[in-house]
Amino acid sequence: MNTSSGVEASVTVVDSAGLNDTASATFDILPNDPPNASLDGPANVTVGAPATFDASESTDDQGIETYRWDFDGDGTIDATTSEPVVDHTFETATAGIEASVTVVDSAGLNDTASVTLDVLPDNPPNASLDGPANVTVGAPATFDASESTDDQGIEMYRWDFDGDGTIDATTATPVVEHAYQSSGSVTVTVTVVDTANQTATASASVQVQPEATPPSAALSVPGEATVGQSVSLDAGNSTDDGTITAYRWDFDGDGEIDAETQVATIEHAYNESDEFQPAVTVVDDDNETDSLSASIAIQAADWSPNVTLDSPREVLADEPVTLNVSVSSDSADGDGGEGDAVEVEGYRWDFDGDGTIDAETEAPTIEHTFTAAGRVSVGVTVVAEDGQTATSSATIAVGDPAAATAEVGVDTSNPTAGEPVVFTASNATAATPIVSYDWTFGDGANATGATVDHVYTAAGEYEVTLTITTEGGVTANATTTVSVAAADGGSNDGGSNDGGGNDGGSNDGEATTVDLRTTATTAEPTVATIAAEPPGDRAVAPAAASRVPSSRPPNPNPIPNPISGQRTSPSELRSYSSVRRWSSRPAWRTTATPRARKPWSSKSRARSSRAGRSRLPRARTGRCRSATSSPRRGRRPWRSTRARRGRSRSGHGSRTSPLRP
Repeated sequence: MNTSSGVEASVTVVDSAGLNDTASATFDILPNDPPNASLDGPANVTVGAPATFDASESTDDQGIETYRWDFDGDGTIDATTSEPVVDHTFETATAGIEASVTVVDSAGLNDTASVTLDVLPDNPPNASLDGPANVTVGAPATFDASESTDDQGIEMYRWDFDGDGTIDATTATPVVEHAYQSSGSVTVTVTVVDTANQTATASASVQVQPEATPPSAALSVPGEATVGQSVSLDAGNSTDDGTITAYRWDFDGDGEIDAETQVATIEHAYNESDEFQPAVTVVDDDNETDSLSASIAIQAADWSPNVTLDSPREVLADEPVTLNVSVSSDSADGDGGEGDAVEVEGYRWDFDGDGTIDAETEAPTIEHTFTAAGRVSVGVTVVAEDGQTATSSATIAVGDPAAATAEVGVDTSNPTAGEPVVFTASNATAATPIVSYDWTFGDGANATGATVDHVYTAAGEYEVTLTITTEGGVTANATTTVSVAAADGGSNDGGSNDGGGNDGGSNDGEATTVDLRTTATTAEPTVATIAAEPPGDRAVAPAAASRVPSSRPPNPNPIPNPISGQRTSPSELRSYSSVRRWSSRPAWRTTATPRARKPWSSKSRARSSRAGRSRLPRARTGRCRSATSSPRRGRRPWRSTRARRGRSRSGHGSRTSPLRP
């Protein structure tokens, strides 16, 4: 019947009387298509092993009734099934077999699909066995056949541990353990069985030793040593009934193996002082062990280094400065042998001298910035690798960048109208360089420079002001009052400076000083001290100042020293002491403590100066001559006044008379 749609089929029913009735139905006549075959199977299969073929992906519009199988491709149907999946075992190895399936539907229509496969031969397994060559009675021995192979897979392992031909154990895994109860030489055999029940055998020889005896360890070490010194640890007296194979060393006794050797001795140097318990573990050829420890006292090496902290003496606040420490030392015993050297481990820095460590470095150099002005003591502690320490320190003046101090110095004693007065700013200080010095002298005049001269035309008191300016623009002022005397050149005989006698006065045996230099409140003036000594060379020099002034050009017009003839600048003739007289000429010398003197004469005399000449003491029996003239007999170059014994107008036993050139 051809395919058609909307076909109406009818039936007419007629009874015996000839009466009838008709009924009809409409239907479509559909086409019947053949099935679509599909087959899935292995690419290769081993002889004797089942191969699975699957045609479940085959389709048909009416449904598949049967599956006809040709496994060897010879065109003959080997099996017919109603199910799409079937297993088949090939008996012989063949390459390139084309297995096919023919799918048949309910209308008898069919379709065929095929796969090509190789039927491989089933090879026997390859057996392998690994085991120990020696084993001790009672100790488990491990045997391993995991290197055995088979193309289809190994199903079981059959073990014969003593070589008597009897299977002692069968396992599905390739590794097994066995403990022997008696000593002797035995052969161990394993039989490998594959899935096709094919077998292969491998064996190994084992020497079963009697139960092992552990070794006996011995250890010899020195009782003491120093840090860094090489110490010999000796286990040579250890014994064993077999062979010792290894020595395991624990140098500090902490339970950790620090080294392993095959020889019985080893050298080690300890890097810190302490009591140590080194130990050795001796291992023999049966892997039996024995351990032993000893005690050694490690002493600190004698380390006396020379530590020098190199730092600037002055720095500015908030500016970085580099500090460097150098360390040098000799060996403890001086022979330079092994163990003498001590390595430096680090440096601990204290930047403010409070004893607290502010920084630690491994390098000997560090950079630091001081934030506050003042004098600080910087310390460094050098730490050796054995824990010994050595220290050094340095004092650094930290300046305020904005700090400046002006100071007025008057280098002329007893200023007189009409004569130059020397003013100096040499003691002015600042954190940055001073670039200008400005002076006002109180009489309307002014000048610039670190050292200036000024001539007052009239006597009186004048206020002198110094203003300094630094490179950074910081200014500072200082003011002092200068008393200028009239230029009459009076002798002052009998006045307060008359050089009165000093017999038995309160300053007997001591030098008296008077400061004639007026400065700012922070100034520390330089003074000269003059004391009488036994006859000898005479010299005048300023005493050491508590504050060293800045250098300045020498005075171009030095004043002659009336006693010794040497030339002395005005700044050196700050003050003089009235001194008692020897029976011979006195000597003038700068000294803190005068030598012992002879008793004073009751007829002491003192000279007073003529106008324009220095007023100096004179010996009772000697003559004193000027540095510029030779006296003639019977002529005295200076006037003198007789001092009253034990009296002075000032009410003291000692009087101080300033000298003016």
